[in-house]
Parts: sequence; structure tokens; C-alpha cells
Amino acid sequence: MDITGASTATPKVDCSQPQDVKFEGKLTGTGTGDVTIVWQGDNKRSSPVVKFTAPTSVTPSFTVKSTARAAATDPAPKVRVILGDMSTGGGAADSFTFTLTCQ
Repeated sequence: MDITGASTATPKVDCSQPQDVKFEGKLTGTGTGDVTIVWQGDNKRSSPVVKFTAPTSVTPSFTVKSTARAAATDPAPKVRVILGDMSTGGGAADSFTFTLTCQ
């Protein structure tokens, strides 16, 4: 099984405030059945079961908050999450890092 994902965060945000960053994932592979996945990031964890139907299935989304930057000259905040297959015989995982675009 292969795992891919993307962030659907707003393109330009006020980086002086924490922002919600929403991640979506996709499972790709063969066969069918229930797949337990895990989203992890920002001290949060979610382990939903996805009914996989080949060749692809979409995972439930996962939202985390970015940190606020202290000063306008500081680097833009980054949010990192991990999406993994926790099913028996699983082991596929990927990590995703999103850098906010500050206005």
C-alpha cells in the first residue's frame, strides 16, 4: 500500500496567530478491506478505520494548529504530520510538512 497526502491550508494567513492546517490523504494499492490508519502531529493523534477499495481510497482529513511566530521577521511556521497504515501487515507511512505563507 502506498500513502500520499496534501495540505489544504489557506494560501496566505496571519502568522502572528495560530492557524488551522487541514491535511488529506490517499491510500493506493490492491485488494479491499478495512485499513486502520494513524494521523499524528501537533500532539494529536487520530486512528480511523478506512474501508479500502482498490485502487485508491481517501482518508478522513486531519487538522492541526500551527504555532504563531513571535515577530514578522521570524521564519514562517511549519506544520508536520505523519500518516501511516497500522493494519496487520501494514507499515506504509509518509510524513508531510507544510510551511505557511504569511501575509
